Amino acid sequence: MKNKNKITIIISFLIIIFFIMIFVFKKEDFSESENRYLKKFPKVSIESIMNGDFSKDLYDHFSDHFPFRDFFITLKSEIDIFIGKKEINNVYISSDKKLFDICEKPKNIEKIKNVFNLFFESINTNTNFYTMIVPSKNLIYNDQMPKYNTSYDQNKIINYFLQSAERENFVDLRDTFFNEKENNTKDLYYNTDHHWTTYGAYIAYKKLMEVMDEEAVEYNEKEVDNNFYGTTYSKVNLLGIKSDTIYVHDYKESIKVKYDNIENNSLYNYDYLNKKDKYSLFLDNLHSFVEIENLNFKQDKELVIIKDSYANCFIPFLLSHYKNIYIFDPRSYHKSIKDFIEDKKIEDVLILYNANTIDTDLGALSIY
Repeated sequence: MKNKNKITIIISFLIIIFFIMIFVFKKEDFSESENRYLKKFPKVSIESIMNGDFSKDLYDHFSDHFPFRDFFITLKSEIDIFIGKKEINNVYISSDKKLFDICEKPKNIEKIKNVFNLFFESINTNTNFYTMIVPSKNLIYNDQMPKYNTSYDQNKIINYFLQSAERENFVDLRDTFFNEKENNTKDLYYNTDHHWTTYGAYIAYKKLMEVMDEEAVEYNEKEVDNNFYGTTYSKVNLLGIKSDTIYVHDYKESIKVKYDNIENNSLYNYDYLNKKDKYSLFLDNLHSFVEIENLNFKQDKELVIIKDSYANCFIPFLLSHYKNIYIFDPRSYHKSIKDFIEDKKIEDVLILYNANTIDTDLGALSIY
């Protein structure tokens, strides 16, 4: 009986210490390792308590601000791997520790494609439209994923956009990527992050140039970092995962870049190489509107890109083809993109999203 009381006292003491640590430790608003904002303490209301939202939000808050959270994520992941689990925090892990974000079954692609078609049909110009829904790693390298995985077949997502294409040219990258995978050892995607590599973006760019009947520039590869651990890695924090190397296209064009009332002369912000979110060096992370001018281009040829972050390392290859490139992120850009295209009589419009997250991307539903 005395031993039971001692155990009860010890457990109670540890629980008290734990809650003290939660409230005493400094709370961060943003997680560098996961590249996302952490849950704030939820507001209390009768409605949120009654419908269960308060308890769920409270659980998420404590989970996000758990003391030594990264350490415990690593500990749990290593234990899960030891007992034979192949899926941790929506990440599949192959036997040689390749990481794959799970593709969830989509719910909104019909709505999104209808929005795209309405957008294209609403524009009264002779604009050329192109749509690129980029397959992610769990499709192109599906043979390397654990057997019997339940990740949704991305072919169904891409086929839906392909078959529903009306006014636009659909750029299907699948055969191109499968061929590249078989005939080249260069990585098309990062292992520790959900994005494609700059080389993967270059292969997609060459396919777009083929569809546009234009000549592609050569990839001028430059290594800028060899210690990159991205957002996929941060979900599992496994030991023994090799870091990724980041390359950029070392373009030769003289350019002027404008965003958020700031003017610059580079598409790369190398300050991000000193942070966790190193992929954000491309196009200086996320901005609602970016304007790029090629100072040496003689023709008045212009391009609009509506995109997610996959486009950020893709855009440098397009510099030699246009005088001006206008980049929109509809998640935060709230003016009319349609009016912009019509007013400027834009020649080409490219919509570029990755297949893994387009279904939950609020920007894709906000284009029109």
